[in-house]
Amino acid sequence: MANKVLLIIMDGLRPDMISRETMPFVHSTIKQGVEFTSNFASFPSKTRIASAVLATGCYPGRNGIMNNGLYFPALGGAIGTKDYEDLQRLHQSPAGPVLAVPTLAERLVRAGRRVAIATAFSTGGTYLQDPEGYGVSVNHSYIYPAANREMLESRFGKGPAETLPDVGRNQYAVRVLTEYMLPELKPDFAVLWLSEPDRTQHKHDLGSPTVNQALRLADDCVRQVVDALDDYGLLDSTDLFLMSDHGFISSDPAAESVTDNAIRWLSTDASPEALVVNFNSIYIQSEAQNALQEIVTFLQQQEGIGPIFSARPLEGVLPYSLLKLDHERSPDLFFFPRWSPRPNGYGVLGMCPGYHAHYHGAGSPYELLTTMLCVGPSFEQGEVVRHPTGVIDVVPTVLHLLGLEVDSGIDGRVLAEAFRDGRTAADLQVHEFTYRSQLQAGDYSYEAYAKVARVDNTYYLKEANGAVHFS
Repeated sequence: MANKVLLIIMDGLRPDMISRETMPFVHSTIKQGVEFTSNFASFPSKTRIASAVLATGCYPGRNGIMNNGLYFPALGGAIGTKDYEDLQRLHQSPAGPVLAVPTLAERLVRAGRRVAIATAFSTGGTYLQDPEGYGVSVNHSYIYPAANREMLESRFGKGPAETLPDVGRNQYAVRVLTEYMLPELKPDFAVLWLSEPDRTQHKHDLGSPTVNQALRLADDCVRQVVDALDDYGLLDSTDLFLMSDHGFISSDPAAESVTDNAIRWLSTDASPEALVVNFNSIYIQSEAQNALQEIVTFLQQQEGIGPIFSARPLEGVLPYSLLKLDHERSPDLFFFPRWSPRPNGYGVLGMCPGYHAHYHGAGSPYELLTTMLCVGPSFEQGEVVRHPTGVIDVVPTVLHLLGLEVDSGIDGRVLAEAFRDGRTAADLQVHEFTYRSQLQAGDYSYEAYAKVARVDNTYYLKEANGAVHFS
């Protein structure tokens, strides 16, 4: 196995957005390694959830990051995960630690390996990669150890402001990785987390000229890193993951937001006392025994409603246990807008009208299917893995590549079928099933479903949706 591993995460990159025109370097690299064509995000398919999963190899129900926003009454209410100061406050409080399980950075450093992390996305996502500070982390607005700030600013300047596409912050992260971390820190494991194309896709239509600029930016960043590895003589001894944390879906700004409808209803005197956190999770503050059922009944009658999840068994509700979402921090329920395969104005498939913006987080295959390509001395060349894999599998695979044990505290699995002389697909136990939950009530019916795959003992959500029908 190789003695170095590098993860490059292109935030929000859908695999079908990679082409010779939009991402020529990444496209040309596909046949040099192993392409995973059924690689799935963690659920909910959001960035900080993915960061925690990529830091731990554990489902949200084990690592404790259930959404991009969490709720802690003892800390004054909702806690955002975008800014590291909020997560640091959680980490240092009685409700901490921020992650309930060890990180990959901790495991590696304790085993004598060196870790370096360069990012262009949020400070909170950066912090989640290594909250205890075992390695070296550099972000445009967060640096650990803090004592490195003066040196880094003298060499690279202060972290750039955000633009669309986010050229400055991504080039800053690439420079820190290629000019400082790789040649001087010599990490055994490194992460480069790009903010594009996610950042631009939130504001501009998929397939638009501006999004295509963001795709080309991400592609050029990858090319620069690979060129640097080659220049330093590291390319032949580095296993490289080119991947995304989640996909993306288009919204219709003319459609009603399911979240806005829920917030308006919950503010009326007739509704139970509850709080919506980060668009799609509800924490019930009412002590009424039927409060959850009242909220579910309201949601199930919304025209734009998709799947609803809860720990409690209710008709038309999908169980948390199906996707390992049970945790003391879990909201009382998750709800998501309904999606469809309808194309946007540029012909890119996937629409979720109930979102407030072009977004990700729900259960469409457009949001759940992610990019992953592995290239390097440990991996096969020109191979395609078509059976389900996921973001959850990266940590155990990295541990294996670096010669460390993968214990039962990790939920993902080692992707040995991608290794040279590794397992074959025939050695795997692959099982796929659809879970359905239905409700028939008076003049309407509601049904939700989830398509789930299991490979060995690891589960992946392939898609989930829901719909109401009025008689």
